Amino acid sequence: MFLTPLSRISSLPWVVLAAAALAASCAGASAAPSATSATEQNAAQAIRSQPTRPSQPVDQSLDHFVPDGWVVFGRARADLDQDGRQDMVALVEHKQSGQRVDSYPLPRTRYVLIVVQGEPFARLAAMNAELLRTEHEFGMLGPTVELEASHGRFAITQSGGTSGHRWSYTLDFQHDRTRSAWYLAACSFDVTSFDVRGRPQTGTGEHSYPYTLKNDFGHYDRGEFEGFCPKL
Repeated sequence: MFLTPLSRISSLPWVVLAAAALAASCAGASAAPSATSATEQNAAQAIRSQPTRPSQPVDQSLDHFVPDGWVVFGRARADLDQDGRQDMVALVEHKQSGQRVDSYPLPRTRYVLIVVQGEPFARLAAMNAELLRTEHEFGMLGPTVELEASHGRFAITQSGGTSGHRWSYTLDFQHDRTRSAWYLAACSFDVTSFDVRGRPQTGTGEHSYPYTLKNDFGHYDRGEFEGFCPKL
């Protein structure tokens, strides 16, 4: 669900504790083996170097931009650049991601791609390798990823958790026609924590953001967080 811009966040102590649990999961990621192999680096470079091609059905255009060794694990279609043509946002993953080395699952190497249809060319309009989290960063119950798109917008929801906490957050990107770019317009999160008797407590929060280079889709990285949302 796309968000109505708001600027509010829960301050309940257990929400802060759940955010701390997520931060601890993120910190633990540095201890895991690196998955940035030469093969993956070459594949990532192949995504970046793909040329435009004559327009055709958007699924076929997407296939052109995904090199060997990568798979598409999520896609959503909409007029993302507001020109009357159907475009696509896609989630791609390197095939070697998720394998285990010395009992550690390798961090997933994942990209978000935006393919837009033009006339006569389709093009890879933007890509980002910082949006999608890994198993190490999202606890034993994650991450799961959901993707949705509508006219000029797309949203990515990631969920995870531990034995005592469940969380999910949504990053909502909006197209800016004057800049021909997408930017992070809003973030929302939902948290459930369980006390010693297993009783749940839930909370939510939302942030909205003006356009800056920091939250431009092509430049956005995770940076600092306030609770579960980026601090920009």
